[in-house]
Amino acid sequence: MNDVEYTPAIVEQKLRRLMNEMYFQYREDAENREELRAAKHALKLADSKKKVELGGEGTVAERDALVFLATEEEHLAFGVAQVKFENGIEYMRVLEKQMSALQSIGSSVRQAYSAVGVVEP
Repeated sequence: MNDVEYTPAIVEQKLRRLMNEMYFQYREDAENREELRAAKHALKLADSKKKVELGGEGTVAERDALVFLATEEEHLAFGVAQVKFENGIEYMRVLEKQMSALQSIGSSVRQAYSAVGVVEP
């Protein structure tokens, strides 16, 4: 196993990179949230239109099946948007955990440098 050597400057550099990545992920999450909202709206709209079109024909189960078949693309788009959104949220959690770990490492590194009286250039 290779140990990575950390200095206060290296930790700071890694923290900045991680902050940038979190910022871009936050923006992507917002886009994914909007995509999910739009897909949910499109699904509800298509579902409602098909129900109105069918009226009271057939049994409830038959109508539900016909509505689902008629809105299959919308269901698929909603499912894809939902998975994309959830994956983005999970990735942000991973980034937050990385940030926390790196902050802990940074604290330890600063203490070690301070204890031996080393000033980094």
